[in-house]
Amino acid sequence: HQFCHNVIKEFFYVLQIEPNFNLLDDVNASFYKTKAVENVFKNYSQKKDDDFESLYEIFYDSRNDKNFKRNVISIYNFLQSKSEDFFSNSLESCYTTNFDKNPAIIYMQNVINRLLDHYITKFSSLVLESQQIGSDRILELANQALSRLIALKNSDFSSLYTMYDSTKFISKSYRNLSPEETEISDQLKELKKNFTDDMKARIPCFHISSLENLAKDFDVNKKYLNKFYEVINEFDKEYTRLKQDKNSLDFNDLEHYALKVLSSPSVQKELQSRFDYIFIDEYQDTNEVQEEIINKLTTNFTNIFMVGDVKQSIYAFRECNPQIFIKKEK
Repeated sequence: HQFCHNVIKEFFYVLQIEPNFNLLDDVNASFYKTKAVENVFKNYSQKKDDDFESLYEIFYDSRNDKNFKRNVISIYNFLQSKSEDFFSNSLESCYTTNFDKNPAIIYMQNVINRLLDHYITKFSSLVLESQQIGSDRILELANQALSRLIALKNSDFSSLYTMYDSTKFISKSYRNLSPEETEISDQLKELKKNFTDDMKARIPCFHISSLENLAKDFDVNKKYLNKFYEVINEFDKEYTRLKQDKNSLDFNDLEHYALKVLSSPSVQKELQSRFDYIFIDEYQDTNEVQEEIINKLTTNFTNIFMVGDVKQSIYAFRECNPQIFIKKEK
């Protein structure tokens, strides 16, 4: 922060701010954020914005809107350590209805595959036990269940969803089962039930009746999130206005304003010329905005040396991202 503070002080004219700005402590920053969110909500209520009213109803709790306001400030704070287009890019990628390219769906598919691997192992054991006792009837049921899971494992998400939605485990009852057959049959029934329950518990979207309805849900949620992001941007403008009235910046402003300064080609060239080499310690605790600042200062990445240990990353609560370091290692 001290480096960013010095950059802003020296190149204040690029930002068109006063060089003798004040730095808000956490208490004062929190006060102005609370005032800003109150002003923004008041403005929306006066405008009679229908989309805002719908969003308001979602967050409205126990006869007050504290939860909504708290979430606006919380997400705003989170975004301060991210790149400028982080929210919009995340929204577009995570709510695309091209499910096979959707990162949230890909994550869910990985969860599903781990679940399938677990149950494939379990059902395979019952197939072997059925073979060992020489029961063709139970072996048929075990193989049918196993084949269904293998087919699900080899499917893309759209096919998996359709197959899961339209097919069930084959249920067949046999009379006069031996004790060994009864034991394996009971295990099969329990495994089938556990698998179905696990899928629905771990993958909420499987409660939705069809892919078409899932896509509709994505579109509705995307609309609400776009409105939420609009509210955050309005909050950002109002919070900035309140700070400017007091000629003040907060700690997050130091990084963002320094990045704006470095976006000036002449300033960037000037600052790059001052450093033969750039050394960075504790690199595992870097956030995305800090990484952008570093990239602006380096000369084709030929004069930078970074030291860090991912296992010692302890500032995730400040939105530091150890993946930045991991990607560099690779």
